[in-house]
This record gives sequence, C-alpha cells and structure tokens, in this order.
Amino acid sequence: MLSFKKKVISFVTIIALTCLLPLSISANESNLNSDEIGFKSIKIENLEVTVFDDGRVKGIEYSEELSRKDRRRILELMHFTEQEINRMPEGLQEDVIRLGGVKVDTTIEDFVHIYTDLEGNDHIVTDENNDEVDKIRQKDVEIIAQQSGKQLTITPSAVRDGKFYGSSMAVYMGKSRNGRELEYHYLTEFEWSARPWLYFVDTIANTWQNHTTGVSRDGRYVVRPFNGNGDPMGGISIGLSNFDDSNPLGTKADVDLARHDGIHEGWLNDVVRIPDSEKGRTGQFASAYVHSYSLDGISINFKYLGYQFSGTGDKWSWKTSFEIGKDSK
Repeated sequence: MLSFKKKVISFVTIIALTCLLPLSISANESNLNSDEIGFKSIKIENLEVTVFDDGRVKGIEYSEELSRKDRRRILELMHFTEQEINRMPEGLQEDVIRLGGVKVDTTIEDFVHIYTDLEGNDHIVTDENNDEVDKIRQKDVEIIAQQSGKQLTITPSAVRDGKFYGSSMAVYMGKSRNGRELEYHYLTEFEWSARPWLYFVDTIANTWQNHTTGVSRDGRYVVRPFNGNGDPMGGISIGLSNFDDSNPLGTKADVDLARHDGIHEGWLNDVVRIPDSEKGRTGQFASAYVHSYSLDGISINFKYLGYQFSGTGDKWSWKTSFEIGKDSK
C-alpha cells in the first residue's frame, strides 16, 4: 500500500562493522556434540550459566525473564562488546541468549548501496553523490504519485526520514554429533529509524558458499511505535512472510512494512552447517535488503555469494567473512 507525506525519502545507510545476532530458532542441542567438551558454571544472580571450554554459552530457554543487567553479563560471556550490546534491540538480545553459542569474529566487505530509477538505471550511492541521487528519487516519487492519482509536491528542503541500518553476524553453535560438520547461525539484521513514507513490500536475504548446507531458518519483524513525545514504545510483532528456501544456496523472506509510525526492525536467521574439512579456511555469506518503489516489488536472484536484482528502489548488499572452525575444539 502507498503512503505519502510531504517529505523526501531519506536513505541514509549505516552498515555496522560489528554485527548483531540470531533469533527464535532453538538450537537443537541433541544434534550437537558437547559431551566431550569441558565446561564451567558461572553464577549470575540466581542463575547458573554453562560456559564450554570452546567459549560457547549454553542457551537459556526463558531469556525474556532475565533482567537487563543479567542479559548484558551473559552477552559479554558470549564475547559481545559493550558497543554491540548497546546497539542490539531487546528482543534480539533475548533471542541470542536463548540460542547460546559464541560470537564469531567477522569482517564486513564489498558493501554496495544501489538505487535503481524508474528507467532502470542503476546509481551506486556514496557519501559524495547522495544528494544527487536524492534528486533522482524525488523526480521518480513525483511520477509514482501521479501514476497513483496522488497530489504531491516535494521540495529539496523537505524533511527526510526513514534512515536505514543493516548488519550481519555469525555465531558458532558447535560440532555435529558425528564430528564432521560445524554449525553456525548466519544472521542479517535491518532497522528503519522511522517508517519510510513510500512503502510496499521489502525483501531480506542470505546466501552462502557451495560447501555450506542450510538446515533451518527463521526471522522476526517488529515495530516499536512512537508515543506522543516521539519516543519508541514496546514492540508489536509483525513477522517476516513468504520464506523461500527453494535455492540450496540461500533463503529470502518478505518484509511487509506496516502502517505504524515508529522504529521498524527485524532479522533473518539461517542455521547452516559447514564440513569440518573446511576448518581454517575463510567462511563467507552475503546479505541483502531491498526497498521497493512499486507494487511489483524487487526480484532477488541468487548468484555465488551475491545477488541479481530487478526493479525500482534501493538495494543494499554486503559480505561477511570469518575463519571457519576458529572457535571449535
């Protein structure tokens, strides 16, 4: 559905070189081998937290009942920095603790932000040309408004909204029972600081290397509406939709942006397994988020550690790299 305000769309992209975390997929610990790994118990308030010798923290089922202080302490045990914890939404903190594991050191590379105009021309967006691309968007939005029968006047001095943030991370969960595979969670996270005033259905996606096998997937989409003072309130769970795991190299899901004015945030999480024979080599997965300007949406096709896009709108993509098996014992 279209929503129009007398504002210009703002697409300010912040890609975190640190990453956020997984979600409500419960790690199937019966399929992971922790029997031969030593562990210690750490007492946090009235809670006994199990920390394995390889650094993994055993998941805590009722993480939503933990205090904010206890959540922070457990996330620190999982090797998250103070900055990463501060950036993490409360619901995501709960999901990460519920899953357990240990954060993997990652690097972000090959980040690209592309705006595709109504004529099908791709514009790579940078800090230097952002204002120029905004003018192209402005013209496109006026055309879209006319085509939809809306009367809309947009000026270059109009207020901007809808800042986009994207990040990704990997969490090591342990070895399979037969010891031949390493299990990870690949997560791509997004946030809109305010709902974009022009919105249809967005899409979020993960894709990985040929040797990697997808096991399961899940995701969340939550809106925190603004109160009368403009501050975000408690979250409304919307959920991702139309999960597509038909391609063995990745998954994608729709983000049907809700009408609520507020912070829109969510994440796509994939449980994957990598052969232990790849230990010491570079693991990679690629993330994408696309924001469509039409009812037709933006199509996403997987290619090796990348994507092919088709449709008008903004497209963000990047890669996450790490050393396979660095945290395994």
